[in-house]
Amino acid sequence: MIDINRVTLKNNVMFNIVMHRKNLCKMCLERILNTKGLMDDIPKPLKSFLDYIDNGIVTDDFTRELDDTVDEVRKSKEWRKKIMTVEQLIKDEAYLARKAGVEEGIEKGQDALNYLNECLLNDGRMDDLQKAIKDEELRKKLFKEYNIDI
Repeated sequence: MIDINRVTLKNNVMFNIVMHRKNLCKMCLERILNTKGLMDDIPKPLKSFLDYIDNGIVTDDFTRELDDTVDEVRKSKEWRKKIMTVEQLIKDEAYLARKAGVEEGIEKGQDALNYLNECLLNDGRMDDLQKAIKDEELRKKLFKEYNIDI
């Protein structure tokens, strides 16, 4: 679960907020895309922005607006609900993916076992078929012998 008190600009949540506020997004992009500064000559507004992202220190009007937006999101029941909804969707997707993977694995295992049994029957190896029912190591050996991927 996302701790609402830890929501910052480093989180995707804050990125989403900035992207949906046209003026705020424009100001962020203007500061980020400044190509005139060198590593040792970073413009003060960009430095303020980067400092805010790194450690949350407010140093100018722009970072004050960003900080106010972060606080607004932390206190907003609507945003909490959206965060919880997104988080639940992610969990649901992960669960469904795991479930599909397990089902696929079971099906593949059953197909492999059925094919092994068929091979043993066709080769008249009834004794090995009976032993393989209870002996996992023998089954593994037989899968390998018959080149059956499991």
